[in-house]
Parts: sequence; C-alpha cells; structure tokens
Amino acid sequence: MSVFKKLSTSTSMVAAAIAAAALCTSSTAGYAGQLYNTGVDNLGNPLSNGALDTHYTVSSHPSSSPSYSGSPTYAVNNDGVFPQNGFWIPQANDSFSAWINPTVGAQSVDPSADGFYDYQTTFTLDPTTNLLTTVISGEWATDNCGLDILLNGVSTGNAMTNCSGPSNYTPFDSWTLINPITAGFVLGTNTLDFLVQNYGQSSGNPTGLRVDAKLAPGTENVNVPEPITLSLFGAGLAGAVAMRRRKKMPL
Repeated sequence: MSVFKKLSTSTSMVAAAIAAAALCTSSTAGYAGQLYNTGVDNLGNPLSNGALDTHYTVSSHPSSSPSYSGSPTYAVNNDGVFPQNGFWIPQANDSFSAWINPTVGAQSVDPSADGFYDYQTTFTLDPTTNLLTTVISGEWATDNCGLDILLNGVSTGNAMTNCSGPSNYTPFDSWTLINPITAGFVLGTNTLDFLVQNYGQSSGNPTGLRVDAKLAPGTENVNVPEPITLSLFGAGLAGAVAMRRRKKMPL
C-alpha cells in the first residue's frame, strides 16, 4: 500500500472520529414529555362522558365531603346535561380538552362546607432541555374558584381574581388565562397541581377543572464543538502531516 493510500485511509478514520465525537458531545434540541390537558386520551382527543382520565388524580382537604386521596378523575363531556347545559364551559368550545371531576356524572359534593381539591398531573423534561427558556401557558376554568397552580410544590402566582361566591359563574363559564410559568422546572419528572375551592351548597354542587395548556420546552445550542472534539480534530491533522513527511513505501 502506498503512503497516499495510507494517508487517505487515515484521513477517513479521523473524519469519522470527529463526526462521532460531535454527535456525542454537541447539544440537541430539548424534548418534553407530554403535558396533557384535562379530559383527553393519550392522543389528546377528548374522552367520552364518564371515562377515566389516566393523566390526572385528585386529592382533597379533610373538610371536603366526600374526601379523596390520589383518587381517579373522570371526564365530564355532555353539553346537554347539568352542569354543562348553561353553566360550565361547553365541550363544543374546543376539541383540545374536557372537564374532569372526582365522580362519574359530575355528582354534587360538599353539601355543608367548602371543599378544597388538588388536581395533579406530571410531565417529564429530558436532560437536554434548557430550563431557563421552558414555559407553560394557556388557560383554565374551575368550579368554583381556582386558588393557585403549583409547579413542583411551589406557587406560580396563578390565583383567580374573579371569584366572589357561589352565585358568580365566571370561573367556570369562561376561561381564565394562566400567567405564563417560566421558573421552577427540573430535569426529569415535574409535578403540576391545580388547586380548586368548591363552595359548600346543599345540592347541585359539583366541582370540576378544565385545563387547556401548552408546554414549550427550552432548547439549547445545537452542534457546538466541545473540547474533546477539537482535540480529536487537532490529533487528526498532526497525524496527516506526519504521514506526508514519510517516504513512499513499496507496495
């Protein structure tokens, strides 16, 4: 083999090493595990009325009646039946979410005292996500009042300001914008809690939550050479120069 053939082979090997190193060490776009809206299946389609929502659980304060602890939630999706027949935002409003509550059929709860409910979901941010530019935005509706949204147990300052008692339907017959959540994220599993107060009432008193939100994961720079990549490139150039200096060898 001639020195030129050796040089060609060596150069190809160096190029391959550099390419592999670049793939291993450069940053890639962030990917976020799906943040599901309320009342949807794994594809994001609204669930049928009474169907189990596998993405949200509900817990409640002991004063709530009945009480719940990490219990299942169920979709409420029937515009012709109370409370969606003129009270809750109707399903026809959009096809990206549905109401959920702790009972099948949106049964009345909290007959004598206020109930406090924690609707919880999780999502995942992978190691390449830029937490500084990750954001959650969107809108929510609650029966009766949305007290706050917690990210990993910390308030995001999203208490509703339009709650004024049982006769005020605004929190559940119209959307409230979510103040964009821009801090408090972690790599790996994140927990999102929607805190809801249900005013006590003897009858016709379901509680519920509807969330229509979007998670935009931050991304980092792509294909930025790391020191190891530059070192391999330098070593490859040095080897090529050294081989050029050698005499031509017989085949």
